[in-house]
Amino acid sequence: MMSRFNRNDPNVQDDKFYLDDYRADLNDLEARLLQILKDFEILPCRGGGLGLSYDSGTGESTITAGWGYDREGHRMVVPSDVKIAPTLSVGNNYVILRYRAVETSPRAAFYTGITYNTRIVDSYEIVITDTLSATETGIVLGNLQYDGTNVVIDYSERSPLISRPPINDPDPPTVPTITTVATGFYTVGVGPFRQKQAYVDLSWTASTDTTGVKEYEVYWVPLDDYMNEMWDARVKFVAEGDATSMRLYPLPHGQRGKVKIRAVDNAGNRSDLYTHPDTVIAGVNTVSVPAPTLTLINTSGGVRIDVSYTAPAVGVFVWAAVDRTPDTSSTSDLVGWGTGTTYSMYAPTGSTVYVVVRAYSEDEVLSDPVSDSITVSNGIPVA
Repeated sequence: MMSRFNRNDPNVQDDKFYLDDYRADLNDLEARLLQILKDFEILPCRGGGLGLSYDSGTGESTITAGWGYDREGHRMVVPSDVKIAPTLSVGNNYVILRYRAVETSPRAAFYTGITYNTRIVDSYEIVITDTLSATETGIVLGNLQYDGTNVVIDYSERSPLISRPPINDPDPPTVPTITTVATGFYTVGVGPFRQKQAYVDLSWTASTDTTGVKEYEVYWVPLDDYMNEMWDARVKFVAEGDATSMRLYPLPHGQRGKVKIRAVDNAGNRSDLYTHPDTVIAGVNTVSVPAPTLTLINTSGGVRIDVSYTAPAVGVFVWAAVDRTPDTSSTSDLVGWGTGTTYSMYAPTGSTVYVVVRAYSEDEVLSDPVSDSITVSNGIPVA
């Protein structure tokens, strides 16, 4: 964006290259282009990359390779990942990429012999500040929010990623697969007003696409008391296209949910949605609950339902229905729950009783369902 010129011509003095006119013309063109970008509120922006992450183990932040423009139109390039060890203040810590010009390559002018730094190179510096001014010219990468113990990254005020022209690409990206899921919590507030807020950390395999992956849509989907997904209550998060991990926060502590992800390419195509098989209790680390065993026995008046379960399960839910599969999302087919191992279902002779059972832990994590059916041989007499 900025240059100084010398002319290596022995017949023309350095100061008679109509340099002022050239600069005026060039600066007018640059000013017009810059004003267009400002009018459309595109600047500052990220063109690609420039992701921000934080490692609580090392206390280091990583800025991924990428490029972008500041509010004044300066182009900044981070050629490779950069690690920094920021000194954090309690509260907000905005990570900002600011323009810095670096003069290099001194050389002598041909006619006068005077030495000039004849190249001004666009460079950058990384700044951490606890306030974000409305007149900030740099590229905002994120906010490292620090409560004195834990750090979470807030991307809500991050400089936008510029959109690209439409691309003729009918094919969606490959489906990403969630590989690890972990959860924890942090506290907010002071004294008796302190509250727990949960987070979920996850990582996934990168998707591939012919036009490139623009972003990942990550969802936290709460579950109701019967382990049914409440899609309308989902919380959506967005990760950069070069990301393979993310922290979902804040989430209600103790809420049960599923984690889902899909990839979006630069043409707007979306992959199929991947759902991680494990149920997560936000902020509570739990182990999976093994499925119970189920035995159905004909008895006088109907069917006896025998179940058994093993730790960490502390009880079971039992649903049953006559001549149809029971509805596990409703209490109408719930014939019993608790620590007992024997339940009953009365039904007419010749009918079929269908049963579904699930064990649950002290943290209310449910096992996979187990189902069976039996034809009643000595049930309620049929008139």
